[in-house]
Amino acid sequence: MRELQITNYESCGEPAESIRIGDAGRKRELGMIAEEYAGHYLQACGYMVEHCNWRYKHHELDLVIRDAKQQLVFIEVKAAQAPFDPIQHFSDRKQRDFKAAIGDYLEQYQLWEETFSADLVTISLATDYSIYSLAHYDNVI
Repeated sequence: MRELQITNYESCGEPAESIRIGDAGRKRELGMIAEEYAGHYLQACGYMVEHCNWRYKHHELDLVIRDAKQQLVFIEVKAAQAPFDPIQHFSDRKQRDFKAAIGDYLEQYQLWEETFSADLVTISLATDYSIYSLAHYDNVI
């Protein structure tokens, strides 16, 4: 796994190294680590983060970003501990929720005419919570 050099990174929360693991809420903390890693990865790839953990009513978008062409990209982050495949957590229900959250975002910011992509980032974490694998899937819904 290559080490990412991140410059000018605007964090979505606590750095992944500072998040404690093992207490109650472990699944949420694992998700927080994965979202932080995903933000670092995407910024290293040239994306600009606009929103982290955007919420409206009962919907949430993990990351809302812009690509190099300024196209809006909605990111769902799924995590699992290796050797499990996090893509298994992107269920039909989660896909429906993701679509609904995107619709809420577009409506709230009146961006219906804007071209966008709905992407998935999956991250498998090793036992020490370093990245075991990371994959970015374009246009998943």
